[in-house]
Amino acid sequence: MPPPTPTPNPAAAEFYKTRLEHTLTHTQRSTGHIYLVNGGLLGLLYFVASAQDLQPAAKVIVLFIGLAALTLINLLHARLLVLQRRWYELFSKKYAEATGAENATIKAGGFPRGTHGCYTAIHVVLAVAIFVLAVFLGVNGTTLFKGSVDEVKAPIGFHSEKSEKSP
Repeated sequence: MPPPTPTPNPAAAEFYKTRLEHTLTHTQRSTGHIYLVNGGLLGLLYFVASAQDLQPAAKVIVLFIGLAALTLINLLHARLLVLQRRWYELFSKKYAEATGAENATIKAGGFPRGTHGCYTAIHVVLAVAIFVLAVFLGVNGTTLFKGSVDEVKAPIGFHSEKSEKSP
């Protein structure tokens, strides 16, 4: 005897469709906000690294804290993506059941599974790379920034008055 065909439930289908849309919107908005914070931190790190009037130890401390914050943010973003994927899969399954299309769901196979899995993997790799950079900076930082202000090269496009030769 074949399994019974599920009976569609329009009210439940509408509920789960709305929840799916909310989950997707929340993932997109929170990701945009996280990238905005990441960009702000990266800008801060750039200006601190290129600041010529900071002591090497101060640069190392601020850069280390900034890199540690970036590591944490990327790990939290990866965690958020895992949680969002779970919610999305749950609501997708419930929506399929409510519409009577249980067999129509598509499962992503392999590693990483689906878009959420790819983004999670990217953020974990970024977090590990940033953490390694932070440790390297913590161990070798003061030697990287040693030297007088005149010896430090300004980034491309930035010139100090001292670096320009007068005739």
